[in-house]
Amino acid sequence: MQLLPIFRKSPFARLLFFLAAGILTANFFHGFSMISFPLLFIALAVLISILMLLIGYGKNLQTDWLSGLLSALILFIAGYINMDIRNLYADREGRKAEIRGIYILQIVDTPEIKVRTVKATARIKWNILHENWNPENQKIMIYMERDSASTALKPGDWLMANIRISNIPPPGNPGEFDYRRYMALRNIYRQTYMKSGDWKLSTYSGGKSIKSLSCLIQGNLLRAYQTIGLNNRLYGILAALTLGYRNDLEASTKQAFSRAGVMHVMALSGFNVAIIAMALGYVLLIFDRSVAGKVFKTAIIILFVWLFAFVTGLSPSVTRAAVMISFVLTGNLLKRHINTYNILFASAFFLLTFSPALLADVSFQLSFSAVLGILVYHPILYRFLFFKNKLADKIWRLFTVSCAAQLSTLPFTLYYFHQFPVYFWLTNLYVIPWVSLIIIFAAVFLIVSAIHPLALIVGKILAVLLGGLYGAVSFTEMLPAALMENIHVSVSQSAVLFLLTLFFALFLLYKNHRLLLISLSLILVFQVLSIFHQMDNADQKIFLVSNLKGISSMSFISGTSGVFWSDSAVSQQNNAVQYALSDFWIEHGVSDHLLFLSDPEKVRDKISGSGHSFCKFPWMGNNLILEFDGQRIAFLSDDRLAVYHSTARLKVDWVIVSGKVKPDLESITKLFDMDLLVLDSSVTRFQALQWKNSGEQMAVPCWYVTEQGAFLQEHKNKMRGSKS
Repeated sequence: MQLLPIFRKSPFARLLFFLAAGILTANFFHGFSMISFPLLFIALAVLISILMLLIGYGKNLQTDWLSGLLSALILFIAGYINMDIRNLYADREGRKAEIRGIYILQIVDTPEIKVRTVKATARIKWNILHENWNPENQKIMIYMERDSASTALKPGDWLMANIRISNIPPPGNPGEFDYRRYMALRNIYRQTYMKSGDWKLSTYSGGKSIKSLSCLIQGNLLRAYQTIGLNNRLYGILAALTLGYRNDLEASTKQAFSRAGVMHVMALSGFNVAIIAMALGYVLLIFDRSVAGKVFKTAIIILFVWLFAFVTGLSPSVTRAAVMISFVLTGNLLKRHINTYNILFASAFFLLTFSPALLADVSFQLSFSAVLGILVYHPILYRFLFFKNKLADKIWRLFTVSCAAQLSTLPFTLYYFHQFPVYFWLTNLYVIPWVSLIIIFAAVFLIVSAIHPLALIVGKILAVLLGGLYGAVSFTEMLPAALMENIHVSVSQSAVLFLLTLFFALFLLYKNHRLLLISLSLILVFQVLSIFHQMDNADQKIFLVSNLKGISSMSFISGTSGVFWSDSAVSQQNNAVQYALSDFWIEHGVSDHLLFLSDPEKVRDKISGSGHSFCKFPWMGNNLILEFDGQRIAFLSDDRLAVYHSTARLKVDWVIVSGKVKPDLESITKLFDMDLLVLDSSVTRFQALQWKNSGEQMAVPCWYVTEQGAFLQEHKNKMRGSKS
């Protein structure tokens, strides 16, 4: 079946395009609110009204193009306004000041028990501010001191708390994962920390939300799994594969599945939903003998699919899959032709209509592109070989499906995760059928869990399957060159790569040489963008005082090599360091050429060279003065220099102080004539307040890394931080 006619017969493809264009435009022009400019809004409304009149009364005119233009304009404006309203709300929430009050709130999801805290999402129902009860409806993220009371909390519990609510902070380092944006996509903008004495269970009875009911049912099913007697690793895998509960998934397990290229099975998607629908279809084949039986069968499958979506929290990928399967099953029942493309675009259209921010959600992008890739690329790849043997044909089909999904998601995985699993094609051949068996046996176990002998047998089978799955995935992970890491792809390169795969697929389908020429041109564009990026990196000079809690640390990057110095012996594999700086290092091409040092003497040896110098003498204690890329820097890590005075102050660009230095700005200004005082992340908030007060009195500007983000100086003499 040809590709272009399919898209022509998919009206929702066009509707989705203009709606998504409006959403993207609203994000691009963030801050230019159409609602805030009523004259523009009125002008657009008048224009649409005129177009509608022309269509309604221009019977002798050719109005097909006009009605299409009107529909496109309405959808574009609808997408823009929908996203604009959400952005305005997010901006308003982000500007709120910290405020303490008494709140009535409900636990929404299953609390995640960590080493020192308990983390959960809550919804505020009431607040007491200025001695008045005020209704409220706002989701917040809460972190509670871990004790027997907080670990016993369940979804739907009501609390009364005397707490201070603050905004979720932006990333503290350039390139760091933007947790604030991630939470904003889930309509959460505020957070709080509650000590044991700050809250108590409330007698308020406001009922339970749909989300909390979903989590309660999920918790009951998870407790059934616990009776199998699995170890923590296998229990975490089972909970993630079948119920979408990933809080108990160990970091080493995530790494193994990610490096093997099968992390997608851990994120509930259409694959998991399809397995359930197919299994139920085989079980209920007996009802295909009559029309009433087919109606009953279809209703049961749709009911179970949506029940599964409900139990797993109605995530975007599962909801999209549930919508698609419901449409397909209903169409088959009514004996209507099924346009899978149109169903895919329709499900995305309705999801974005209700939640436009999903367009920026990584899981939505990966899920949608994977299904689209299977629809587009799989038929093309499958035609390359033909097997008469049914088993060989099924293996080939599975291989081409995994390749199609990997090809379509490649631009996103390279951009977001900077890696490519080399043996994904091998791992998917056995992991997908293996996981299918686990899902089926897990469903059987939950059904027979009340019958102890049967539950024991099925539980043993599940344990064997889970152990074998982890062993097989770990084997693939250990193969040589199993993972290509530290790959940088920009937004523009990712877009070019997406178009490249699409046009090359069209060439294979139509054998049109113009399409091949476009594909080759896109390869050239991709390479040119890559070369320009490499040239920028080859000439770069970067100095960074990073934001690592309680640690003094600096990065010196020259070209594609660099030195990371810290007062603590941390490695590049340290989780906190990876979270904060790995994307920054990948973007600047130094991940594979970065030295980690904690000895200042070794730093001096590594950065000395053209344009760099390093000064440290015994009388200076642990303090040092260095010059990097024409900037003179004084780094103070003790009070040794405070005893010295000079009639001629040393001119420096920045003085960087650690938490070990006594807040005495007057003594420092007797030695240094500085442009900026930088307080690194080892400086406490109390010390920072003293430094800032002194700085205001002495007209010395201060940059506090913990509050303002990492201090970054780039090659073009542009001083900025990771926060605006």
